[in-house]
Amino acid sequence: MKLLSTVKYSFLFLLCGTLGAAGNLYEYKKTIGGKWTYKNQKKPGFFMHPQSIAIDANDNIYVVDRENDRIQVFHADGKHFLTIGKKWNRKYYWIPVGRGPYYLRNPYGIAVDKDSIYVTDWAKHRVLHYNLDGQYIGEWGEETKQHPALYYPRGIYIDGKGRIHVSHDRKDTSENGNPMIFDRDGKFLGYSKLPGGCGFAESPDGTSFQTYQSRVYKMDKDGNLSGWIGRAHLPSDNSVEKAGSWIPASQTYPNGEKGGWWCVAGSGKSEFKNPVALAIDPDRKILFVCDMMNHRIQIFDLNGKYIGEIGARGKEKGQFLCPSGIALDSKGNVYVVDKYNNRIQVFSPKK
Repeated sequence: MKLLSTVKYSFLFLLCGTLGAAGNLYEYKKTIGGKWTYKNQKKPGFFMHPQSIAIDANDNIYVVDRENDRIQVFHADGKHFLTIGKKWNRKYYWIPVGRGPYYLRNPYGIAVDKDSIYVTDWAKHRVLHYNLDGQYIGEWGEETKQHPALYYPRGIYIDGKGRIHVSHDRKDTSENGNPMIFDRDGKFLGYSKLPGGCGFAESPDGTSFQTYQSRVYKMDKDGNLSGWIGRAHLPSDNSVEKAGSWIPASQTYPNGEKGGWWCVAGSGKSEFKNPVALAIDPDRKILFVCDMMNHRIQIFDLNGKYIGEIGARGKEKGQFLCPSGIALDSKGNVYVVDKYNNRIQVFSPKK
């Protein structure tokens, strides 16, 4: 494989052949979530278009049940034990219902740490903070002297320093929608250096990964771009590079943007259609990408090498309809939010 001589960073994502089919690495284990019907969709343990997932140190499972405006929490064995979010009449969806801490409206992202739950309440433009028992602690999102108001917040992630990164839809600031960074109490700390989508993940050495458009970016410990996976569009000659090709972060495009933000979707290996969530297995040193509109999970090592994938479009076990969230438990089991099949599917590593 030819390496570009102009690469100015030590990290390079490579396009390579499959090291092993994901089917030889992971196998279907179980499903969380009862069979969906119109009558049972609001019952505990059932979902209506779940969006995101997080798992705590005790392997409790937190699911954003988006269209039911609630968070459902399960023990490691899949048994439901807690719901955060009060019921309200969806008939009056477009009428303001107040900002009470237990009335969520299309919640989107979730993150947990040793004693807290953080939820992006998308339609109410706020981040909600609860303890692990579901008791309200606080919230933030309104405009301050330090930052504009949150606008449709989506992904949320707690980094290794305890800082909370929140992606959002605001594009009218100089940072052009870069994720906002807060401390655990909602104090604004600044913006990330790169534009970002909903997916975040961090490796044990402090390097991090972030989705944006149809790519997955890798940043160094200081938040600077060091590489990416995905198809790159080169405006200079109107060509499309193969997935995994490197473009120096210093390159400037005709619209004034730097770093190769222009990209196109694809369905091949190392190509994406709306990657929305990421997870890392620190022991196996692999990265999982929810490739939502390709209805699959792609798997890479932390050097960007394609390893394999899980799933295909469908409704059977091991198949997905728009996987939108992913998390790992302490045993390395992979939990995938199978959004339009209204379930969580669990896959275990083969021994």
